[in-house]
Amino acid sequence: MKWRIALVDDEAVQIELLKKLLKEYGQAHEVSFQFLCFESAEAFLFHFEEDKAIDLLVLDIEMDGMNGLELAHLLREKNQDIKLLFVTGYTDYMADGYEVSAMDYILKPVDRKKLHRVLNRFKKSTPKKEETLVIETAEEKVKIIQADIMYLEADGHRTIVKLMDKKYEALEGIGVFKKKCQQTCLFKVTDPT
Repeated sequence: MKWRIALVDDEAVQIELLKKLLKEYGQAHEVSFQFLCFESAEAFLFHFEEDKAIDLLVLDIEMDGMNGLELAHLLREKNQDIKLLFVTGYTDYMADGYEVSAMDYILKPVDRKKLHRVLNRFKKSTPKKEETLVIETAEEKVKIIQADIMYLEADGHRTIVKLMDKKYEALEGIGVFKKKCQQTCLFKVTDPT
């Protein structure tokens, strides 16, 4: 299982500590991670406009500029159903964290056992056997569930990915999908050439 986790904290030391603790969890629970690290809420938002394929957003609350709660409220106002975990040094905002449906609120310094309990809950809430693919379109990166793919169609150097209710034009060619799917896909990709 692989999780894409965005870490938002204006202290680089905290980001490195979280990565270390998350990797420890991953080794014990057969989870690998792709980390996306941001030093501000604004930097995360800029990235998120084009890449919404994020499984978990771990963020600090007190940061220069937009704080973590403002970011969470903005995401919820835009109907973004992203899992949130606050990791902060302040207890003052705990009730606010639950207003934005955060999974949990962990105080710094981060307690390893508490973090692992939260990650266990997160793991249980994620689809078990639903393999996913991350596709890149001209507008954004999107994580899709493989079982939702009806078909793939080569279109020059791009690939049309047809789902039941929508269609994406992926920037990658059909050959890229063939490589991506050799071991992880639930379906076989054939190259028409």
